[in-house]
Amino acid sequence: MTVDTSKTVFQVFTLSTKPEAIQLFYGDFQLQRTQEATYLGIVLDSRLSWNKQARRVQTVGKTRNGLLKRLSGVKWGTTQNLLCTTYKSYIRPAIEYGSELLVSASEAVQNKIETVQNNALRIITGGAFPTPFLAMQLQANIEPPTFRRKMGALKLIERLKRHGDFWRNYNPAERRLKSHPTFLHVTKELTTDFDIPSSNRQSLLETGEFIKHLSPACYNLDLVLPVNKRSCINTELRMAALTTIGKRFPETHWLHVYTDGSAAGANHNATNYDGEVAAVHMALTEVGKREDRNIAIFIDSQAAILAVSSVLPSRNGLVLDCQRMINSLIKNGHIVTLQGVPSHCGVKGGQSVNGMKRTHLRTILRVVHLT
Repeated sequence: MTVDTSKTVFQVFTLSTKPEAIQLFYGDFQLQRTQEATYLGIVLDSRLSWNKQARRVQTVGKTRNGLLKRLSGVKWGTTQNLLCTTYKSYIRPAIEYGSELLVSASEAVQNKIETVQNNALRIITGGAFPTPFLAMQLQANIEPPTFRRKMGALKLIERLKRHGDFWRNYNPAERRLKSHPTFLHVTKELTTDFDIPSSNRQSLLETGEFIKHLSPACYNLDLVLPVNKRSCINTELRMAALTTIGKRFPETHWLHVYTDGSAAGANHNATNYDGEVAAVHMALTEVGKREDRNIAIFIDSQAAILAVSSVLPSRNGLVLDCQRMINSLIKNGHIVTLQGVPSHCGVKGGQSVNGMKRTHLRTILRVVHLT
């Protein structure tokens, strides 16, 4: 690798006003010192005030707001929903890039970015200048940039703390200047304000930690009868699901496991996808205690089926645990199949298939039903 010394500079981050004579050399070439540098689109000034980064974002936002204004002037096909979608997909990603770092900036610096969204809200809602910003945010269903910036900062610090022991056990130095808080101090205060639990924090998984020869489960997303969930009534969907279960997985040869992550609050404080994966995890944990050779797990979330049955690297620790348990079951001679079933059509562990009544062997948190 060859280093272009003409494009190589160094920068010192400090709040001190006293100049320091620092000289750095790369080989025989003396590197030039700079007061600001741009790295991955983020402007870093020596005092980390983020003022120049905010001005850069403000300029980009004003330029893109021009497109929003031109769209609002069209008399045909322009609606508030279209303008909101344009803002969220074209303008907001540009002004929020790297915004997590700006939580430590001063209020004046952050307001430069706020003005971009405020001007966009006036265009979207048609509000006059005295219109309160909160009213326009509620009408357009667009969150304040400050709130989203804080959420982004909390996600970033959580990823850092879950990535290894360094940031998890790191204690920042005491603040000497109240007007210059650091990113770690701000996120620590946010963690307390939002009451984010710090115990039982799961570590992020590195790619090298994954099982190299993972045996995935078989899965089916289709049913034996041609049905369309959008056009069929619940009775037809239920009949198609029960017929599929009866033909593909007869009770005399298969252990039937039903999951529903949305039942009984399994997805409390989480997404529906998280709830479904958690229900599958509970089911596999219980199945591992049994001697049944053929195991059929019925899931009403295709996303959960594809995630659990995939061998591609995933950062989700719960998904990886499911993959490992499936791998262990297969290695021990079990056959594990995931079958997709329609949701909210009455397919539960107590239903009958081909006239045979199911018997609940155990219920896990009223979510997973083993029959």
